[in-house]
Order: sequence, then C-alpha cells, then structure tokens
Amino acid sequence: MKYLVLFPLAALLTNGQCSHSSKTTGNPEPTRDSIPSCLRTLVTDLGKHQPSDAPMSIDAYKFRGDTVYLFNAPCCDQFNELYSKDCQVLCSPSGGFTGRGDMKCVGFKDSAMLLKQVWTNPVK
Repeated sequence: MKYLVLFPLAALLTNGQCSHSSKTTGNPEPTRDSIPSCLRTLVTDLGKHQPSDAPMSIDAYKFRGDTVYLFNAPCCDQFNELYSKDCQVLCSPSGGFTGRGDMKCVGFKDSAMLLKQVWTNPVK
C-alpha cells in the first residue's frame, strides 16, 4: 500500500512539469528541479508518512535579495519553514499554534515576492 503512495510522488518529483503560474519578475524562475535537495528529500520522506491527499507545497520567493523556499506543512499547527538555497532553515513565517510562525521572519510578509509554486502534492 505504501508503494502506491510513493510511486506517484516519485514520478511527480522527477517529471519536471509544473502547472502553476507565477508573477513575472524578469529573473529566471525556479523549477521543481532547482529546489534544494533537502526539500526534495523532505517531500519524499513525508510521502512515506502522510496520507497521499495531505496538502503540501513548496513556493519560491525572492526575499532580501535571495531565492528562498517556503515549505507549506501538510497539516495542523506545524510551522511552515523557510529554507535557503543551501538547505538552511531560516525561520518560519507562518503556521504553528498561532498561525504567525516563529516570529523570526522579520519583514517576510511585507517584502517577500512570490516567484513561483515549484511543487505541490497532487491532492486526490
């Protein structure tokens, strides 16, 4: 049964297509293949433990001059962690019990610019 969940997830990660649009910024848009390896591993690991219909996504943002990746957690009261391109957790701008994250992402809500949703779990 768990292989039925992993196969579509693995196919999605290696496919290289994305159906979501984004704002045009003049900068090269990140693609699913360009997300840090730690996030691809995180998605694969979560696919082993989460239901296949758990809503998860990864969005690329431009924040403080760098491309960063917001991993939107699959469920309730979890922090949505912001990762650098070097797989460092920078902060959590949203999620958690209050929905306001860990309060360490000063200015993210006001100044971060969404580049593109680079991955989403295909909810069935």
